[in-house]
Amino acid sequence: WYNYTLRVDFDAIGMGGRTIAEKVRFRNAVCEALKAEGVTASSWLRCITPQLPVFRAKNVYGGGYPWAVPGADVGVDYSPEKFPVAMRMLYSHIAIAQCLRYPNTPELASQVGDAIIKVFSQLNEIDPARIEAILQRRQG
Repeated sequence: WYNYTLRVDFDAIGMGGRTIAEKVRFRNAVCEALKAEGVTASSWLRCITPQLPVFRAKNVYGGGYPWAVPGADVGVDYSPEKFPVAMRMLYSHIAIAQCLRYPNTPELASQVGDAIIKVFSQLNEIDPARIEAILQRRQG
């Protein structure tokens, strides 16, 4: 109970019809807004499990196992579109990696909670292009 995951509900905020790339861009901007409020936020998922090379190659344990076992490969399809919930989590999640347990205090947890409420209550004001421009200026 010390690591938390937030999720941007794109349907609820009227962005359900956007492309995955647009959703990822917006999610990343939300992460940056949380960071600006002092919250350690990021996206840690880069692909869903069925997209990992060992699953695509059907070679988890080497030598083709477990698919090489007679009768084991019953035509399981690991296409990403077969896993819509996992795909939705991939582009909508935000990981709060801030340690909210001892030795940190309840006050820190309260500050993090306040920051999350602030950012998520103002999602309509987040402009990914503006945030990306600020980050580029800082790096450049």
